[in-house]
Amino acid sequence: MQLKPSARMETLQVQLFGSNLNLTYGETPIVIKSARLQSLLAYLLIHRAAPQPRQQLAFTFWPDATETQARNNLRQIVFDLRRALPDAECFVAIADATLQWRPRVPFTLDVSEFERALTAVETQTRDARRGGLERAVGIYQDDLLITCYDDWIIPERERLRQRFVRALEELIALLEEQREDCLALEYAQRLLRYDPLREETYRDLMRLASHCGDRTGILRHYRACVNALQRELGVEPSAETRQAYEHALSHIAAPPIIAPVAPRIAKTNLPFATNRFIGRTRELEQVKRLLATHRLVTLLGPGGVGKTRLALAIAAEASAARGVWFISLGLATNLEQVVRAIAATLDVREAAGLGLQDAVREYLRDKNLLLVLDNCEHLIAPLRDWVDELLRAAPSLRILATSRARFNIPSEASYRVPPLAVPEPIAMRARRALARDRLSEIAQYDSVQLFCDRATAILPTFELSAETAPFVAGICQRLDGLPLAIELAAARMNVLSAEQIYQRLDAALNLLTRGRAVALPHQKTLQATLAWSCDLLSTEEQMLLRRLAVFAGSFDLDAIEQVCDLPAARVLDVLSDLVDKSLVESQPTGNVMRYRLLQVVRQFAWVKLREAGEEQALRRRHCDYFTQWAERGEPELRGAEQLDWFARFEREHDNLRAAMEFCQQSEDAENGLRLASALWWFWRARGYLSEGRARVAQMLALASNDARLRARALNAAGFLALFQGDFSAARQHAQSALAIAQAVDDKQAIAMALYILGDDVVAESVARAIALRQQGLALATESGDQWMMAFTLNALGELERLRDDYAAARACYERALQIRREIQDKRGIAVCLTNLGFVAYRQGETARARELLRQVLAARWELHDVIGVAETLVGMVGVTVEEGRHAAIRRAARWLGSLSAELDDIWTPLTGADRREFETVTARVRACLGDAALQRALEEGRRMSLEQAVADALGTIPFNTAE
Repeated sequence: MQLKPSARMETLQVQLFGSNLNLTYGETPIVIKSARLQSLLAYLLIHRAAPQPRQQLAFTFWPDATETQARNNLRQIVFDLRRALPDAECFVAIADATLQWRPRVPFTLDVSEFERALTAVETQTRDARRGGLERAVGIYQDDLLITCYDDWIIPERERLRQRFVRALEELIALLEEQREDCLALEYAQRLLRYDPLREETYRDLMRLASHCGDRTGILRHYRACVNALQRELGVEPSAETRQAYEHALSHIAAPPIIAPVAPRIAKTNLPFATNRFIGRTRELEQVKRLLATHRLVTLLGPGGVGKTRLALAIAAEASAARGVWFISLGLATNLEQVVRAIAATLDVREAAGLGLQDAVREYLRDKNLLLVLDNCEHLIAPLRDWVDELLRAAPSLRILATSRARFNIPSEASYRVPPLAVPEPIAMRARRALARDRLSEIAQYDSVQLFCDRATAILPTFELSAETAPFVAGICQRLDGLPLAIELAAARMNVLSAEQIYQRLDAALNLLTRGRAVALPHQKTLQATLAWSCDLLSTEEQMLLRRLAVFAGSFDLDAIEQVCDLPAARVLDVLSDLVDKSLVESQPTGNVMRYRLLQVVRQFAWVKLREAGEEQALRRRHCDYFTQWAERGEPELRGAEQLDWFARFEREHDNLRAAMEFCQQSEDAENGLRLASALWWFWRARGYLSEGRARVAQMLALASNDARLRARALNAAGFLALFQGDFSAARQHAQSALAIAQAVDDKQAIAMALYILGDDVVAESVARAIALRQQGLALATESGDQWMMAFTLNALGELERLRDDYAAARACYERALQIRREIQDKRGIAVCLTNLGFVAYRQGETARARELLRQVLAARWELHDVIGVAETLVGMVGVTVEEGRHAAIRRAARWLGSLSAELDDIWTPLTGADRREFETVTARVRACLGDAALQRALEEGRRMSLEQAVADALGTIPFNTAE
C-alpha cells in the first residue's frame, strides 16, 4: 500500500540511559510498562547486528524456567511487543526461529550516539576534543537501564559506564588546561556521583575549588571524603589526599575581580508552587536529556496539558551553578514588551550607546543561565529571530520555552507534553467488586493521583476506594488526562460527588467553569484557554478545526479530505498547522497517521460548528463517507487481511456509531440499513452484541422501500439475537428476512436466514436443523459464497457434535477448515481448530487436544475474539480435568469464572454445543473439587481479567496453585 504524504514512517527515538527505556515515535511518547519487555527491546537494539535465535533469547531471559515454559514466555512477550510498539514489525523482524531489530529503519539510539561521539573524538587533536566529549557526557544521563536486573545487561552497563568515566576524566583535565576550572568542577561533581569512594575525584574537586577561590568548597569536599570513607570502609583518607587538601588550602586563588555593572541579585525567581507537582517522572527525564544536548527546548501541547508546571519542575531541578529565570509572556503582545519583561527580570538597564535589546544580549553573552519563557505561542513570529540571535551571542545560555507551536530555528528541540496517563476502562463487574490489586493499580496513575490530591484539598474526607475509583478513573479518561481539566473537575468536589461529576462530563466546558483564582485571564477556565488558542488561528485553520469536531474518536487524512470540504491542495498544510499548534493530536497507527481532538477541544469546536450553521451538512458528509467505508471494508473482515481490518473497524467504531446516530436522527433508513448490514459481523466477532442489536433495531424502525437492504439487516438482527441465545427474536427476524429474500431472489440472504432458522429448531429436532443447514449450504455453494459455505459447514459440525457423532463432526470441521485456509479466513481457521480440539478431547486424544487448544487460544486472543477465547478456555478446562491433576483442575476452574464474568459483561451466553461443553466440564470440575472449592475458584476467577486467564492458561504468568 502506498503511504500518503502524512503517513510516512516516523523516526523512533530510543533512550536506554536512565531508569527506564524511553521511546518516542515521531513526537508521541510510547509507554512500555513491562520491565521484561523493556529488557528484551534493549537486548535486540544493542545486538541488532545479527538475528537473535529464539532459543537463545528464551534461555537468556528465563534461565531458570523449563525449555517449554521459556519458549511460551518469549511467545507472550513478542505478542506484547506487537501490541505496545507502533509498526512493531517494521522495527523488529519477527521470524519463526529468530528476532532482530532492523538496523536500517529510521530510529535513533542514545547508546549509539554516545559511542559514535566518543569514536569521533579519538581521531581529533587534543584541543578539538572538547566538543565531542561534552556531547558524549551530555547524552549519558545515567547508567544503562538502571531498573533492569537481568544478567545479560550487567557487563554491558559496566562497559558503557567505564567509557563514560574515562570521557568525563579527560573532559575535566581538558577544561582545567583551558583554565575553565569552575566548569571542570561541575563535571567533577558529576563524576563523584558514579563512584563516591574514589579519592582521586575528591582531590580533583579540592584542587579545582582552590583554583576558583572557593575555600568553603575545599573544606566541604574534604569533609565529604572523610565521611564517605569512614561510613563505607571504616578507613581514613590516604596521605596523598590529606596532602592535596593542605595544598589546596595553602594555594587558594584570589577570587576574580568583577566590575560592579549591576547589583548582585538572586540566582532564580521561580515562583513557589502552591500545590504538589504530581508524577511526570518520564517527561522530566526526557526533557532534562534534551536540555543537556540542545540550547533551546520548546515544550509543546494544548492549553491545560501542564507545560508550565513541567517547565517549572525542570527549572527547579536545574544545577545550582546555573541561574534560572522565569518570564511569563502571556500578557506581552510584541517583541518590545518581551524584551522589557526579560530585562526587568534580569535587572538589566539601557546603557550609553546600547538599546535595551542590545543591553540584554550583552548581559547574557558570558552568563551560564537558563531562561524559562512561558506562553510564547502568540509571539512566535516576532520572537523567532531574536531568540536565535541570543543563542548565537551567548554560548552558555539555554532557553526552555512553553508554547503551542515551535519556533522552527536550527538550535531548537521540541518536546510534545502528553496528557497524563489514564487507567483502562473498568468493567461493570469490577465496579461491583473492585479487587484490591486493581484499586492499587488505578491509584498509580498520575491523572488519578492529581485528581485525588486536588480533591482532598477541597474535601479532606475524600478517599480513593472501591466505590469512588471507577468514577475517578472515568473522569480522568473522559477528560483525556488533561491536567487543567482534571483540576477543575476536582474543584467541584465541594458540591458534587465523583459519580455526579462523571455523569456531567458530556458538557465538560459548562461544568469546568470554576476557574483558578490566580492565573492569566486566558488560563482560568477551559473555555477561556480554548478561546485564546482559537483566536490565534487563521480563518482557514478555524474552519478546519470546527469541522473536525464532526469526527468521533480518531480519524485519518482520507476522511478529513472527503468530509471537511476544504480545497484538497490546502487540507494537509492547514492540518499540519493545527497539529503544530497543539490543537490536533497526531499518532502513527499501522501504516497511516491518525488524528484526534481532545474531548474538551472537540466540545469547544462543536459549538463553533453549530454557530457557523455547518453542523447538519458536515454530519451528512460524515455519515455518507463512513457508510461507504464500512461497505468497502466489510468483505475484508473475512479475508486474508482481516486482522488489520478488524483493527481498522475498531479504530473507526466511534465514527461508525456517530454515523448511525445521525441516520436515526435524520430518519435516513438507506444509510442506516447499509451500516447495519456491514457491521453485524464486526459486532459479533468483537463482542458488541447488545449494542449491535440495539442499533440494528433502530435502523429497522425507519421506513425503507429497499427490500434487499431490509432483508440483509433483518438477518443481521437475527444473527446477533442468535448469538445472545434469544432464539425467539432470532426466529422472527429470520422468518421476515426469508420471506423478503425469497421475493427478491437474494440467495445469499436466503442462505443466512436458513442458517438462523436451523439454530432455532435445534431444541426440537437436530435432524430438522441439519436439513435446514444443508439447504443453506446448497444455496451458498450455488452462489459461490465460500465464506458462507465454510460458515455453514462449521455449524453442521456443531450439530453433529450435539448428537455425539464426533466422526461426522470432524469431517464437517475439516471441510470447513480447508475452505477457510483457501480464502485465508484466520478467524474461521481458529474456530475450526477449536472445534477439532473439542473433538480430539471427546475421542480421547488428550495430548492432541491440549496442543490444538493451546495454539488456537493464543491465535483467538490475538484476533480479539472474546467469545472464541471463552469457548477455547472451556476446552482447555476439559483437557485439564481429563489429565486428573487436582491442583491444575482447581487452577483451571478459575478460568471458568473469568470467562463467565466476561460473557456476562457483554450479555453473550455460550450456545449450542459450546453451552453443552461448558455445562459438562463444570459438572466434571465439581465432581473433582466439590461444591465449596468450585465456588471459591469461580469467585476468584471472576476477579481475574480474561487476559489474566488466557496468560495463565498459556503458562506465561506465575500463578499460585496451592491447595
